[in-house]
Amino acid sequence: MYNHVMIDIETLSTAPNALTVTIGACTFSLDPNEDPIGVSAQWGIDMVDAAKYGLHMDPNTVLWWMKQSQAARDGLEKNRGNTLRSVLTELQDFCMAARANHKRQELHLWANDPTFDCVILENGYKACDVAVPWNYYETRSCRTKVFDYSHFYGGMSAKKEFPRENTHHDAEADAIYQAELIRNITLTMQKDIGFTPS
Repeated sequence: MYNHVMIDIETLSTAPNALTVTIGACTFSLDPNEDPIGVSAQWGIDMVDAAKYGLHMDPNTVLWWMKQSQAARDGLEKNRGNTLRSVLTELQDFCMAARANHKRQELHLWANDPTFDCVILENGYKACDVAVPWNYYETRSCRTKVFDYSHFYGGMSAKKEFPRENTHHDAEADAIYQAELIRNITLTMQKDIGFTPS
């Protein structure tokens, strides 16, 4: 059931009101009888437009980006030129479509850590006066899930057990890898201890 959404963002700061330049998202399923990934998308945001909302830019983060791989830097240019408001509205539609996949309209919104990605996006929604398409109790943490796996399997690293093959620091690629990681962790633990995902 594709009512799980993984999001990943690339920003020009690590502050809660950071200027977001790219958002990646995908729907995914924890059902072993379904394909792992449903649909995915990536949106590039016009930095000049986003800056109009007073969002934060950090020179150190900009310098960090300059040191990343060419593939990662190319990812920042995908679909560049969209306004912040239009991108957040499209992400809103993306989440609502995922919610509609569940008979009780339940949404599970995942991020590597909601205290970063979700908080920054929520502040962007507030700045643009657009409704946030998830409730606070619907956010889920990849970091917590990875920790649970390591704890249960005696320190084994989930990221080493399920390595990635796509580009690092590309928002859509990051979202897809994180979704696949959560699915693999969940299904492995379900098999070994009878854990049933929600």
